[in-house]
Amino acid sequence: MDSITVFDSLLVKDHVTHALVQDEEQYNEVPMRAYMDYFSTQHAHLKGNHRALVESQFCGFTPLVCGLFSGFGQAMITLGDAMEARNSIMVVQSFVLSSVGYSALISDILTDKRFERPSTTASSPSIILSRAAHDGRFSLNRSGPGFRHAHVILSSPPAREAIADYVHQLDLSNVARLLDNMSRLSVLMLCGTHKKGSPAFDLYLSRTVSLVNSLRVLIHECPSQQLDLLIRGTWFLLVLSYITQLRPRLDESLIWSFSTKIGKASWEDLLRPLHLNADALQGKHHDPHFLRALRSLRALSLSGKTDDPLYLHAAQKLDSEWQGWTGLGKAQEASLNIRL
Repeated sequence: MDSITVFDSLLVKDHVTHALVQDEEQYNEVPMRAYMDYFSTQHAHLKGNHRALVESQFCGFTPLVCGLFSGFGQAMITLGDAMEARNSIMVVQSFVLSSVGYSALISDILTDKRFERPSTTASSPSIILSRAAHDGRFSLNRSGPGFRHAHVILSSPPAREAIADYVHQLDLSNVARLLDNMSRLSVLMLCGTHKKGSPAFDLYLSRTVSLVNSLRVLIHECPSQQLDLLIRGTWFLLVLSYITQLRPRLDESLIWSFSTKIGKASWEDLLRPLHLNADALQGKHHDPHFLRALRSLRALSLSGKTDDPLYLHAAQKLDSEWQGWTGLGKAQEASLNIRL
């Protein structure tokens, strides 16, 4: 099997397990099971048509699309995987997560009336983040990094207003160019935020590459009337994660200055260990977040410019220098290159 097929087989196994069993090895609570039964029934009525189910839930009187962005976009990533793998359980699971984690606050931000008119300061993703990096409205009292602090940021009216404004500033005039820009920016957030000579990889910033890859998949499945909302919701999560992780400096030279190891000059060389039996995987290849990041880098490399070496170089850096995740707010964990 090629590397993408191997990745997908591992990810589907992980998704199916977590769709049915909680961390404590117990079955999900009754409300979540009720949602699973409901969406499974809806899916069956549509004769297993995944796209028809997406359209039915994204349109109508109470569309679920904003639910994709709660829980740091887990529902969105699950749906993106589901549509790529054409896996029914994962499709249903994504809508369960969208329903259970639905946030009225996030919905209010993304459906604000300001989005009915174009921004007078429409800009690229990198320019917007450079503005956010120096915005004093995000200088809130927090104990450290970690997405658990998202509620502190969203509960602050000035910070919430700033985020909504930065989402509004996103230039949607050229979706193809925007996706390329978001893809490259997500790679920097994963591999270009540590201090020189001290490699570190933030767990939450690693999710940005998966969010952008899911966006690339879902724009082909999403009803056209919800496309702008889907893009803005993804950008909202990238901005929010950048703020919760204390707005580190983004340095692309950290990726290019990494010395590529001999013997891992191609994607197949890099991903050869994944061709082992899943039960034989160890260390980093047994970490679902590490696998997720690698898989997303590979997928983004296939969807953008075919001659762009950034994604492979970043994957080689991650594979060689990753020793674990930072950004959780734990004592003695490695820190990123923060402006403090």
